[in-house]
Amino acid sequence: MDGIPTSKEKKDKYLKTIYQNTVNMESLINELFLLSELDLKELPLNFVPVDIKAYLTDCYEELKFYLSEKGITLKFFADYNEQEKVYVDREKAKRVILNVINNAVNHKANINPTITIRLTEKEETAQIEIHDNGQGISKNALDNIFERFYKADKARSINSSGSGLGLYIAKKIITSHEGRIWAKSQEGKGTSIYFTLKKNRNFSKMIKAEE
Repeated sequence: MDGIPTSKEKKDKYLKTIYQNTVNMESLINELFLLSELDLKELPLNFVPVDIKAYLTDCYEELKFYLSEKGITLKFFADYNEQEKVYVDREKAKRVILNVINNAVNHKANINPTITIRLTEKEETAQIEIHDNGQGISKNALDNIFERFYKADKARSINSSGSGLGLYIAKKIITSHEGRIWAKSQEGKGTSIYFTLKKNRNFSKMIKAEE
């Protein structure tokens, strides 16, 4: 407005910066609203039986185009009996997957960046692993990545669009599903975020026990 950018190229650069900052701010505000609902336990959860293999296949089909535009390859592998449904809030589970994926994008590898979603059947749960081949996380930082506003790489915090809330929100959602979430990482070789969702028969038992 003050006429500092004197060429169309400079104006476009300023506009792109303004736009990106606005998008980041909107995302942060939305995350803070969600966080307040989670902390106050006022977020309604709509649990339904879900074919987790089909659900993750749909997520994969949707996300692979988004990630390909960023130069990232997305892979999906499943070893699961389709008859064993899990009991989840579909929207909230999608938020967990997106938050973990976005965290992987922020720390992607410089060469051939790849993210792999792997579904594995356990006796009482479905286990989902989201692995990236990025820079990895140090042992000291690994225990803290699910804390509120925590960013493992302080040097990248200034330039990263991440809020430090994504994995914290993912943990709160998985905990509300009575599942587990944890991470394994090796510096220079990537990071895996794991989480579990209870099978329908186990979730039903849990509801009866509460009643």
